[in-house]
Amino acid sequence: MSGRAGLSMHRIEPPKTTRVERVLSAAESMCERSFTVATLQRLPVDAVSRLEVLDLIKNVDHATQSTAEFTSVASRNAGQSSGGNHRCREP
Repeated sequence: MSGRAGLSMHRIEPPKTTRVERVLSAAESMCERSFTVATLQRLPVDAVSRLEVLDLIKNVDHATQSTAEFTSVASRNAGQSSGGNHRCREP
């Protein structure tokens, strides 16, 4: 059997799109981490400390916003409550 005939018999298929996306996403994450570490190592210590403070502020802002959104949804749902019945509705 020639090489070409052997390949057609085995029906080799390319990887699924989701697998390719996962591999690319993992590679992108590794590159970002490597770049971040290399960049932080080149910065003065006080600059890194200030960046960490900014990151903490961003995380606190995000948590505050998420809490406000949750409180808003919870208060709307409490107004629509049917006498304390908190079971999920079946489809």
